[in-house]
Amino acid sequence: MIIVGKENTGKTSLVKRITNQWTTFDSLLGKTIKQGRRKPTDGIETKIWNVGSTTFHLWDFAGQKIYYNTHQFFLSTDSVNLIVFDCTKDLKENKLEFWINSIKARAPNSSVYLVGTFVDKLSDKTREDSLNIISNAIEGLWKSIAGQHLKYTSNLF
Repeated sequence: MIIVGKENTGKTSLVKRITNQWTTFDSLLGKTIKQGRRKPTDGIETKIWNVGSTTFHLWDFAGQKIYYNTHQFFLSTDSVNLIVFDCTKDLKENKLEFWINSIKARAPNSSVYLVGTFVDKLSDKTREDSLNIISNAIEGLWKSIAGQHLKYTSNLF
């Protein structure tokens, strides 16, 4: 499973949650240290996730621009790709088009899932409307650039 996205979108936090390695310290760190003062991923961090008799290899890629060119060497049609993005920022700022195009070019017909983070930071009053706007924007972007190479299915939960 390849996990990509811009820096500070919560990729490593997602991996820690999936693999049950999220600690109280991580929760406190997230509340007390401002974004940008955390320890960024350097290159790639890998984790193993066992679910029953199935083993997943999670590849958490650094989101800093300096690493973008190296990601393409790890994309494969056999991989499951998670593109993680920050729901409080627009799709352009999240570089969603770049990530979709990278996967389309190097791993056409692979599985791609978009994972929106920081939903809890959206206003309670406008959260549902914001998520609908994001979903519609993603669907439009997906259809315009992914075409026949990547299938789009909307699942908000």
